[in-house]
This record gives sequence, C-alpha cells and structure tokens, in this order.
Amino acid sequence: MLERIEARIAIDDEPFFTESEDLENGNIEIIYNRLGVLKRIVLFLRALFSQRDVTEILEESILKRYAGDVERGCRGLFDAKTMSLTGGFARELRALRDSLACFTDPLSRAFGPDKSDFISFLAGFEIPLHQERLLDIADPESHTHKEGALSDSDLRRKALLDLSAALKDISDSDKSSIYNHVRSLYFLSELVRFPFSSILEHFPQDQSEQAVSLDQVKTPLLELGDVLYSQGAPPSENALRALFLFDPALTEQADTKEIKSTLKAQLEKAWNGTDNIRKFMNVLPLRKLLKVCTGNLGYTPETLGGGEDWFALYRKFWEQRVETAVSEYSFKNRKNRLQRDACALIQMSEIAPLANYRRAPTGQGLTGRYEVTIAFLHHFLQKLFMRSMHRTLRIFLVDGDFYKSQNREQFTVSYEGLQRSAKLINELEKDLSTEGEIGGVLDQKNRQPHSDAPGHELMSAMLQAMDARFEKIIDSARDNLELLINVVKGILYGQSGGRFDTLSNISYIGGSENEKLIGRLNDVLKQAEEAQRIMNELYDLERSLPD
Repeated sequence: MLERIEARIAIDDEPFFTESEDLENGNIEIIYNRLGVLKRIVLFLRALFSQRDVTEILEESILKRYAGDVERGCRGLFDAKTMSLTGGFARELRALRDSLACFTDPLSRAFGPDKSDFISFLAGFEIPLHQERLLDIADPESHTHKEGALSDSDLRRKALLDLSAALKDISDSDKSSIYNHVRSLYFLSELVRFPFSSILEHFPQDQSEQAVSLDQVKTPLLELGDVLYSQGAPPSENALRALFLFDPALTEQADTKEIKSTLKAQLEKAWNGTDNIRKFMNVLPLRKLLKVCTGNLGYTPETLGGGEDWFALYRKFWEQRVETAVSEYSFKNRKNRLQRDACALIQMSEIAPLANYRRAPTGQGLTGRYEVTIAFLHHFLQKLFMRSMHRTLRIFLVDGDFYKSQNREQFTVSYEGLQRSAKLINELEKDLSTEGEIGGVLDQKNRQPHSDAPGHELMSAMLQAMDARFEKIIDSARDNLELLINVVKGILYGQSGGRFDTLSNISYIGGSENEKLIGRLNDVLKQAEEAQRIMNELYDLERSLPD
C-alpha cells in the first residue's frame, strides 16, 4: 500500500543555517597579537587609566561590537544599549513554537516507547530491498521451507545467524544515510519539546514591546542555543513521510486517496515548520548573541549527541521480531499438534471452542486465555469420560472390594470431582451467554461504540475473573484426573501395602466378563493418561501467553 502513496511536496533540504558571521578566534591572546601597533597603544592607554588588564578590555570591546552587530542584524529583536531582547524576539519565538505543533504527536510517537519500531519503519523507506530480506529471515516458514523440519532451538539459531549476516551486509553509506535521517528527526523532536515558556514567560502576555534583559533568560536561552546549533540539516522527505505514516490511525484508512491527501497536507505543514526554523536561525546571529549573553568571547554552543544508538535499536527490533516469530510459530505448531492428539483421543474432527468463551469474546482485544484447554476438557468429559469411561469406572467403584478404605474414598472423590467439573463448565458457559450475569454486562459494554476507559477496565477485570474461574476448574480437573489415574493404576498394578492398593476381588470382579473388564479398565487408564498429557501441555501453553 505504501508504494502507492506518492504524496510529494518540495522540501527544502538546505541546512537550517550556515554561519557567515565574522567571528574572531576565541583565544584573546591570539587576537591581541594580530592587532596593529596603533591599536595596541590605544588598548594599553585604556588599560592604564582603568587599571584593568589589556585582554579584558579587548574582549569587552569585541563583545560590545558583537552586540551592535546583533542589533543591526535582527532589528526589532535585540537592544544593544540595554542588553535585552525585545517584544519582536518573543513574537518570532512564539511563531517558531506554533509552527512546530504539527510535529508534536508524530515525534512523540516515533521517539517514545516504540522508538525501535519507528527506526525499523524508517529504514524500510531507505533500504526497502534489504528490509524485505530481513522480513524473510524473520519468517519461520521461510527456513522450514528451505531446511525442512527444524527444532525450535535450531530454528531460532538459524534465523539469528542469518539476521546477523544480513545486518553486516548493510553498506556504510546506507547506515550513514539512515543515521542522518534519525539524527535530523531526533533534534527536531528536541526542539519541539523545548520548554519555550521558560523564555516567553518573562515577556508580557499582551505581546507588548516591553524588553527582557539577557540575564533574565540566560539559562534557557543558552539551552535553546545548544538545540538550535545542533540541528544541522532538516529531515528529508523520506524521513518526514515515514514520520507521518508511522501513525496507525493514518495507515489503517482504507482509502488510499484519502491517505495521500492527508499525507500531503501533513508534509506541507512540515515544510512550513522546518522553513520557519531556517528563517529564525538565519535572522538570528546565534553565536554572536550567545557570546554577548555569556560575556565570553570563547563561548560556543554545545553540539549535542543524538541518534547514535539507531543501529543498536534496529538490531534489537529484528532480534525481538525473530524471537517473537519463532515463539508464535512454536506455539501454533504445538497447539495444532495437541489439537490433533485431542481429536484422535475423543474421536472428533475438531475441538470446537465453547460458544461463549473464546480468545476475544468482547471484540475489544480482551482475551479468554484458556480457550483450547477448557474446550478440550469440556469435550473430554462430555464425550469420553461421561460415556464409555464412566460405565467401566462405575463397575469398579460400586463392586470393587478395596483393601484400603482410603483408596475407595480417593476413587469417589476423583470420579465425582470430574463430574462436578463438567457441571461447572456448563454453568459458567451459561453465565457468559448474553442472558447470563457476566455475558450480559460484556455484551452491553461491547455494544457501546466508544467505550470509555473505566468501562474498558471493568471489562478487563471481569474477564480476568472469568479466566480465574476457568483456571480453578482446570486445576481441580487436573488434580482429580491425576488422583483417578493413580487409583486405577493401583487397581491394575498395585502391590499389597502400597499407597494405592489393588482390589481383593480383582480376579473375579465382573464374573465371566472379568478379563474383558480388566482390558476395558486398561483402556480407560490409557485414555486418562493421554487426556492428562494433552490437558497439561495445553494448560502450560496457554498459561505462557503474555497478558
């Protein structure tokens, strides 16, 4: 889709400013040594009468000249006589601040928590073919297609090795280009976030011509100077397009023409904003003003660092993408395998989820965590345990003569506990229907087109409580199934005196059908053990899902 978006506008790529100021070397002794004899004599006499150092008088003279240069260079912004910034400066600064407002949200998004995502997105504009290669590397299917079936560890290792090789193949020129894009946007964000109010608050709100002395705004003015001096070249068109297209609200629009129109309008505002930075910096003799402000001829704004970490973040993004893709691929494969095993055990074509408990029952991204585990448990209890397994187990529970009464109690507890789990699942499923206590509230909230934050939090809390109830059912079923397996193992293979003992009438229970009955109990044990394995693995799998 992005290839079809060709909204373009002429972006001025000239540097924000070029210093053409006639600045003496900051070393006052070198300046003094370059003076003619007559000027040295004049300075000596002034020093003699004022009882001050010659170099101090020379520096003061040069700074005074600079103050006059600044006043003449930006009329209406600075008063050299009072050493103050005028209302005209405040108006220019407000205009600069206001013209940058279009960047506030995009830059906050780009350099916020998803900074590494944005850098990868930006790199895709600069090196699209290389980005395609990385996307292929991060796709587990591409490796299994070439290499055949791989274990999770081998798949992860292969993908990370390929990723490392691909990152090394990025040319120095491409790295430099992306770094320049990131740096230009980073410093633009520093300027956009600059607290202009720390300077403007000293000027009258009515924007009158009242001046403010340099001393009053010295600290924030020097900080602004550092940011402005570090700007360098403006962001390129590719960088700006990436910046605005990184907004999901824009790219999720279905109409490409609408996206193109919106993007063009954003680029026009961006051009106006960057052009205002250039105008402000060309009007303002920055270095001279700051030397005058500090009273230090050798003062130079600090060139700030920024964007140097782009490649480390880029690498981290792709490494995390590989890890996530392999984990999701592994999860999907394990889930599919377990579902196939579950279908084979219960003899169903698919393990259908419960009608009212699914991954996203609300349609708002709030999920039911144990969808597959609880679906398997429900079908296992309804289709297998309550039918064929139940008939065999019931005979041994009723007619079996246990050596230990405790084993009979354990058999009864586990048997009835699994029956109770089936009942609890059905009851909770009803609660989740639109007529139920939980489902009714969720359905009502889901029908609201714009649910507020408190409503969303309520739904999230209800779903967490719902998951907790299902988790409790699963844990209880697991415990009872394990206990049942141990009792049945005791009946079939237990030894006298063991914790789970056999029956005193094991050899003739069921009469003439004893051998067949023992065989059926063996089948029940195998089914129960397979159900236990599947349920435990599904439970661990879904419990590992991120919140």
